[in-house]
Amino acid sequence: MTDTFFGTSGPRDAKIMVVAESWGSEEERQQLPLVGASGQEFTRIFGDAGINRNEVFLTNVIGAKPDKNEAWRFFDKPKTGLEWKGLHPTPFVISELTRLAAQIEAVNPTLIIAMGNYALWALTDKSGHTFATDSTTNKSSGVRAPNGIMSWRGSQLYTDLKLGTYISQIPVLPIIHPAAILRQWELRATTVHDLRARVPLALNGNWDAPQRTFITPTSQNDFGKVIEFLHNLQIRVLNSSEPKDICVDIETKKPLLICIGIAVSTTYAISIPLVTIKPDGSFDSFWTTKQEAAITLRLRWMLSHRLIRLIGQNFIYDTQYLEAEYGSPIKLHFDTMLAQHLLFPGTPKGLDYLSSLYCEHHVYWKDDGKDWHVDQDLQRQLLYNCEDCVRTLECYHALDTLLDQMNMRRLWQEELDKHELALRMMRRGVRINTYLRQKMRFELMSQQTQIEQWLLGAVPQELVERGKSKSMWYDSAQQTKFVLYDLFNLPRQQSRFTGSDTTGKEGIGELKSKFPRLGKLFDMLSAYRSLGVFQRNFINKPLEPDQRMRTQFNPAGTETFRWSSSENAFGRGTNLQNIPSGNEDEE
Repeated sequence: MTDTFFGTSGPRDAKIMVVAESWGSEEERQQLPLVGASGQEFTRIFGDAGINRNEVFLTNVIGAKPDKNEAWRFFDKPKTGLEWKGLHPTPFVISELTRLAAQIEAVNPTLIIAMGNYALWALTDKSGHTFATDSTTNKSSGVRAPNGIMSWRGSQLYTDLKLGTYISQIPVLPIIHPAAILRQWELRATTVHDLRARVPLALNGNWDAPQRTFITPTSQNDFGKVIEFLHNLQIRVLNSSEPKDICVDIETKKPLLICIGIAVSTTYAISIPLVTIKPDGSFDSFWTTKQEAAITLRLRWMLSHRLIRLIGQNFIYDTQYLEAEYGSPIKLHFDTMLAQHLLFPGTPKGLDYLSSLYCEHHVYWKDDGKDWHVDQDLQRQLLYNCEDCVRTLECYHALDTLLDQMNMRRLWQEELDKHELALRMMRRGVRINTYLRQKMRFELMSQQTQIEQWLLGAVPQELVERGKSKSMWYDSAQQTKFVLYDLFNLPRQQSRFTGSDTTGKEGIGELKSKFPRLGKLFDMLSAYRSLGVFQRNFINKPLEPDQRMRTQFNPAGTETFRWSSSENAFGRGTNLQNIPSGNEDEE
């Protein structure tokens, strides 16, 4: 049997244990972990975080070098072997996991640092999985590989390795592998932060989350809890001359407002449900008419009172729903996404990322998007909503302090002014001349019909196999590829983003330059697509009841501080900043 400590280094009574993924060429040569290029960067990263490599026990999930340095090659395809945590490890991998369990039991560290996806998979129950890509063919290998490290990095987790002898739960900190940092250098600062912020908590016994109270009503019988929360908030505000900071966050299922979360501290929040799902799948009000009226009056008071300072994350989205639901303009005090955009332009602005930077205790929780999935349990969504609220409030405290420390309070006020300007523009909208709009629609349709007739004259549909598609060949990306690459035998053009065959704008342009005799065909195909884009994105977009088009402007959209524009929170409107000149294309 292989020695338990084969391929490891460092003191066997270390407080910190680092688990990497597998060996590279230099690790294989020396039969030691983290001694190659990524190992050297590991040493520098840990040094910058105040951790001495010589005081850390180092090992790997798999103490061997995989073929082509691709760890998925140690695993089987689905249905060909044992399934464990979504993957199919070979007997060799099972033996390595058993040895890793024995190492953990022997060292008994205070903290385990899991570097990369395979360590996250082996040590916790948080990893997801996807099919690995074979680098030799650039196609799916058919073998599952773990993922999720970019989401779970910096989270304060516990071990979940159920192999070998029993292992008590030990704190686990997932971080990005140094090999990935060498490929994507901007990840380095985040990793150093994760180590600096989290390691002392584990070593000092402060790994667990603080005790928090979340109120999540389960039925109309909980109406009293909601009213009590809102009444107490009202009393505290009215009995104080100082403004009260509260965080508000919503969850939606377009166009419905599902629930409203309110946090009055970083440990106390409520999520008020507004809808429920009936057995037939339709929505109904969660409360009786009388109950909802009472809740609405108190929420409307809260959202408009001068002594309540509203905190939010990407609050320009929430504002659209809240103003539509409660009928009065809402004044923002602080938006955490906007503050991060100002302080550190170009960095991620999602709440999960901000939480990993600014919250004292962080565990990733953002598996859900803005819209509620109706097959999810409502209680789960309410808890998620409360979590968003308390995390946002904690991030606010840190970001507000940073604005002063970095002497950016004046610039912050300018950003708030721009935010308010964006809201005024969104509320007002753009009045549309419906007569001219309809006239243009008919003109575009006429032009498109002429182009369709020309294209079908050039390439009759009967030459193209539709399969199950009801679209004509020029309306189908797959059929267009057949016409150009199989019927005409033109050289296949690949997307520079995905590497797959494409007939998009760049591909068509390249073909036109190589085959000028087919220029008319390419021009007509491009014109047809451009007309379709213009109709879908502008002419056919639904208007508001007052015949205006309202779009959503986002002052925190780009790192250059240029605003971005899109359809609004209800799926209406469009990008009114960049109206096409007529040569746009989409595949």
